[in-house]
Amino acid sequence: MHSKVDYKGGHNLKYVASSHPGEATFTGRAERISHLLRVANADPITRILDIGCGYGDVALGLGRKGYEVIGADIFLPGVRAASKVSSEMHLNTMFLMSPVESLGLRKESVGLAICYNIWEHVENPQALLNQIARVLQPDGTLFMVVPNRFWIMETHYRLPLLSWFPRRMADAYLRITRRGTEYDVSCPTWWEFRGSLKSSGFQVTNLNLYVMKNFKKLYPTPEYLGNAKYRAGSLMSAILRRLPDSIAHLFSNLFSEAFFVVARKSSVAGGKSQTGIAED
Repeated sequence: MHSKVDYKGGHNLKYVASSHPGEATFTGRAERISHLLRVANADPITRILDIGCGYGDVALGLGRKGYEVIGADIFLPGVRAASKVSSEMHLNTMFLMSPVESLGLRKESVGLAICYNIWEHVENPQALLNQIARVLQPDGTLFMVVPNRFWIMETHYRLPLLSWFPRRMADAYLRITRRGTEYDVSCPTWWEFRGSLKSSGFQVTNLNLYVMKNFKKLYPTPEYLGNAKYRAGSLMSAILRRLPDSIAHLFSNLFSEAFFVVARKSSVAGGKSQTGIAED
């Protein structure tokens, strides 16, 4: 039932695997990803690769929706746990140990690659993009979610403005607050992130404003985010809906919690997609 995947070895890569998913994450992320891919006219019909799959919440959720999915991670407990769940549920999903700088798949073997909150933990983002370009089919699509450097509350250590500071100051901030000794996360600005994708030959569809304006459609209940963040997101969505598009677009690129992007490997015409979402 599962397609053969060539495994390739590689060096260890430092990033944080996602925690073991509850039902809210198991289904919620897969639903949001599927929705955003439809909005961007990029709903996959072929094999999906979930890079940095952790315990498999995204891969298993998409598997439950009927997709063929491969999850790749260096986190062995997560790979084993996800494989067990996949087998028990008889899903068309499989999981393998693989670092991102040497993804264990054949060239042009997947139609969609998902990279959900992995970019900021990767030591060499360019190596990640090179591997994604290698394994994607010629008309393949990349879906990425990456935390924004200018989000007020840093998402990993939960400290205000932590990602705004230069590395040495951020390290000192962690030590003073006793949250750690070294800030090992690299959150980009929107322009840095978009520039890296474009320099790697990807055509970028920016979904930031769509996500913020349609917050309640994507997060219908506070179960996943918690009550405080849910209320803040709902308020921000209502404000952005009342602003002119040009101002709302700039605001979403500067101050969204995370960047949501669909990037196409093949060259497509610029301008706007059929959904009216800007292609940068």
